[in-house]
Amino acid sequence: GQRLLKVVRPIRAKLEASRKFDDHKLDVLAAVNVVETILHGSDSFSFSRQTVLSLSLHICLNPNMVKDTEADHALSLLKRIQMLANWQTTIAKASSCAFLFWNQELLGTFIQDVYKYPTEANRLQYICAAFMDCQHLLRSVQHQHDNLSHLRGFKRIMIKTVEETLVKPLCRDVENDLRMRIHHKNQA
Repeated sequence: GQRLLKVVRPIRAKLEASRKFDDHKLDVLAAVNVVETILHGSDSFSFSRQTVLSLSLHICLNPNMVKDTEADHALSLLKRIQMLANWQTTIAKASSCAFLFWNQELLGTFIQDVYKYPTEANRLQYICAAFMDCQHLLRSVQHQHDNLSHLRGFKRIMIKTVEETLVKPLCRDVENDLRMRIHHKNQA
């Protein structure tokens, strides 16, 4: 923000030094005030604040007031501010696993892989979380009155898959292991 203010302050000084004020100069001066107010305001940059900042900065960067290199520098600083303000949304979009909804058959395969390698059991929570990334898609269903029915159905599919590929085989193997231990103990 401070670096962007360094670009805008000379514009204010140039305008205030001017003796004649026409409508255009008053608009640019008002835009400079808006940019300074936004940058001195709170640390959060909502979408509306970003939009107002962008519009005001573009008004300030009039070719008659600022050189092209300075304007490019200011716009790159604005892009950085916007990137920093939106980093969580960007990362959430980039790391969304909602596409797994259309590949539900992979859930069983992933869980079986976890079962084969018990030392990697901590992966199970991440696998389930990845498959649940489709919640926002299922909640936004609009062709039915009860849009949560699809979400409940998907959760039932996930629970059934976990039971069939992890819980039942684990119970069976524990039971066999106990039976073998008892049999081995009785023979000894």
